[in-house]
This record gives sequence, C-alpha cells and structure tokens, in this order.
Amino acid sequence: MVSIGPYHKKNTQLGPMKKYKLLYLRRFLQRNERLDVKSYISELEKVKEKVLKCYEDIEKFGNDSQEFCEMLLFDGCFVVEFIREHCGIYPEVKDKIININHNYIFRDLMLLENQLPFFVLDKLHEMTKQDDELPLAILVNKLFTFFVNWPKMTFLSFGEIECNVENIKHLLHVVHIFSCHGNPMKNSKDYLTSPMVMPNATELSEAGVSYAKVKNMTSLFDIRFENGLMTIPYFLVVDGTETLLRNLIAYEQQSPDVYPTYFSDYTTFMDHLIDSDKDVNLLCQKGIIENWIGEDKEVASLFNKIDAYTPMLISIGPYHKRTHELSSMEKYKLLYLYNNFSSEKRGLMWKLAFVHWRKRKYEALKYYDNNLDNDIVGKFSEILLLDGCFVVEFIQEYYETEEEEEEEEKEEEEEEEAEEEGEEEEEEAEEEEGGEEEEKKKEREERRKKRKKKKMKRRKKKRKRKKKRKRRNKKRKKKRKRKKKEEEDEDEEE
Repeated sequence: MVSIGPYHKKNTQLGPMKKYKLLYLRRFLQRNERLDVKSYISELEKVKEKVLKCYEDIEKFGNDSQEFCEMLLFDGCFVVEFIREHCGIYPEVKDKIININHNYIFRDLMLLENQLPFFVLDKLHEMTKQDDELPLAILVNKLFTFFVNWPKMTFLSFGEIECNVENIKHLLHVVHIFSCHGNPMKNSKDYLTSPMVMPNATELSEAGVSYAKVKNMTSLFDIRFENGLMTIPYFLVVDGTETLLRNLIAYEQQSPDVYPTYFSDYTTFMDHLIDSDKDVNLLCQKGIIENWIGEDKEVASLFNKIDAYTPMLISIGPYHKRTHELSSMEKYKLLYLYNNFSSEKRGLMWKLAFVHWRKRKYEALKYYDNNLDNDIVGKFSEILLLDGCFVVEFIQEYYETEEEEEEEEKEEEEEEEAEEEGEEEEEEAEEEEGGEEEEKKKEREERRKKRKKKKMKRRKKKRKRKKKRKRRNKKRKKKRKRKKKEEEDEDEEE
C-alpha cells in the first residue's frame, strides 16, 4: 500500500499514497515552525553518503542528491507521524483513509525491503520532538504492541535506548530487539549435534504429552517441556502474521551479527509441532493458538511454508555457515571433497575449479548482499569449493544410485529367468526318458514348488521396487507442485 525508501519508489500502483504523505509532511512541518523544508533537506544531505551505504545496488538510485534527500524527508516524515499518531501524539482530526487502512500500512512498514535507516527517522524525530515526548524506539515498541498481540515485549530503559540508537538499523530491527531482549543466550550445550526429528502435536498427545498455555507470558519463545507437560505462549494468528514472521526471519538470515536466531528457531519448532489442521485444532483447544484467518489448515500451511526457507540439515553458501545446528554436516561435505580429490582425474578437475573460483571470487560475491563479515568473505572460495562439490556429487550419486538399482534389478531378473529356463529344460528331458522312479517324480515336484516359490518372491520383490519407485516419483511430483504453488503465492503477494 505504501512505499518507504528507494526500492519501491517507482511502483505506480503505490502512487495514490503520495497525497497522504504530503498531508503527513505538512503536519510534520507544523511541529517546529522555525525550520522549513530546506532546513531538513540540508540536514539529510549531511548523512546522504551514510544512508546510501545501507542499500544494495546504490547506482540504480541515480546521482540526483536533491531527489534522494527529498525522498528521505517525504517518506521519513510519513513514518514518524504515523508512529506518533498511533501512540497518542496525534492531531484533533485523524484522516479516515489512513485510519481504515492502518493495519495494511503497519504491515508495509515491517517489510524488510521497505525500510529507511533508523538514524534518519531518529534525526527527523529529534528535530521536531516535544520536551515530554518519548524516544522514537520506545514509540516504535508501543506501535508494535498496538498492532500485534504477542506476549509482552521487554521495555529497555531510556539510557539503554540512547546508547544503542547508533546500532539500530531500521524499524524491523527495533521490533526484533524488543521481542528478543531478555531471552537467555544459548550455550553450545543447548544445541543438538544431529538433525532433530520431532513428532507433531497430535502424535505427542497420543504418546501421553499434555499441553498448556504459559500463564505469565514474558516472551514468545518461553517454551518449556517438563514431566510430560509442554507449555507454550499464546499466539494470535491474523492476516499480517505470515508477512511479519517472514520478514523477521529474513532479517535474521541476512544478518550475520544477529544471534541467536529466535524467530527462525520458533517457526522451525512450530513447523515440527504442526503438520495438519488436527494439530492446529488441538493447540487451539488448549488456548495456545487463536486463529483469526479462517480454517485451521490455513494456519498449518502458514507454518509449513515459512519453514521452507530455513535450512534444517545442511547449509549451502555463506548465509548459514555459522548456524551451529547445521555444523554436524560439514564432516560429510569434507568426505565428499576428499573422495573427489583422492581420485586423480576428478581431483584435478576440482583443483582447477578451485583456482578458477579464487580468480572469480569477487564476481561471485556480487550475488550476495553486503552484510557478509570479513571472516566469511575470506573463506568464500573454500565455501564455494566445499559446498559446490557436495551439491554436484550428491546429485550425481543420487542418479547413479537410481541407475544402479535399475541395472541390478534387470540383471537379477535375467539370472532368475535363465535359471528357470534351465530347470524346465531338465524336467522336459527327464519326462522324455520315461519310466521314472517315484523318487525322481517327487524330486521334480519339489523343484517345481521351489521354482514357483522363487517366482512368487521375485514378483513380490518386483512389486515392492515398483511401489518404491512410484512413491519416490510421487514425492518428487508433490514437491514440485508445492514449490510451484509457493512461487505462485509469492507472485500474488508481490
């Protein structure tokens, strides 16, 4: 509905909001009549270079310094005034259109690609702030609790806020800080060293696990399991829940300095717990989930889809290289690499590839954002080699295994058929000789029974293999279908 910052600035579909931004700009200018538009533009000119460093592909925003600073003022005023309006610092008359659509506007302000640097918003707020007005970060927290009914967020002291303003990146970062502040840091012993396999809520319930809502909610992540009782904080699912969770997870995934990744871990846990509408229904009955979006299967789909963007077992590329839960797979990658380098021909191929990647390292880095830290950048060529080798070899091994299975199956069938033909020929020769003894007849009958048994076993084995292949193809088809649907849903959202 509303574009903030440079990324969606030229989107014509968002044009109707321009007049409301002008309305908010006038309101903003009335707060400090000693300053005019030129004064604010002049202040923003001083931080323009710093602002540009916060965005990727800055060259596409053009070289017009005046236009860029006008955009910062125009959008920044709208954000600051929207926050003020929903925190009680509003004019006597509210705009009806903004008031009706405020949920959609809030959702847009939480989009990762729809952000202004926080220091820009803070500067504009400070230049028009009244003596008794709260710091902007505190107002953002109040705004969030106004729109989202999550467990109470931690309020930092004014001193803590003022000390951290320079480190705050944008509005979404503020929400992340308040949501996660106060949660105990994870120790290395808290992590699993192997992939987690967890039954869903219904299966756990059938096994004797009970559920209860956390009584004194302090955090969304205050999940406990003691003496067969799992306590989980209350969670309200509304139309904007999926968008908000997706953007908080995206922020965690693209920020190497954000650790632990609470929202990613929370959605992974909920995805394990919820497989179908039955699981959602069970959690709704216990007061843990409240569903405002429709059918229970929609809530199940929400958590199952979100988790599709979070690696569960293995990290490929630089983004999840430091995720402790995925570290156990690194030894298998090294094993794949070692097997390749131990082969003279393939080893030479991968060595040449490594030399080639080292030369084109910075070209490859352009495909990733600028938030990679120096340690990851330094090891980037090794990451490309290790992960690239694993992916290529895994795919190759998968198809080789499939081909080998089919070949083995064919060979077994041919051997069994040849054996059967030989036995039948022997029997025919014996019958032609005639005058068989009773004993020989019995032996032949036994052989026939054994052969029939073998034939039945072979057919059973063949059916089993066929079913296995069918299941595998069905699984692939289902996966492709799900992926296609997710892409279509994303296109619709865009």
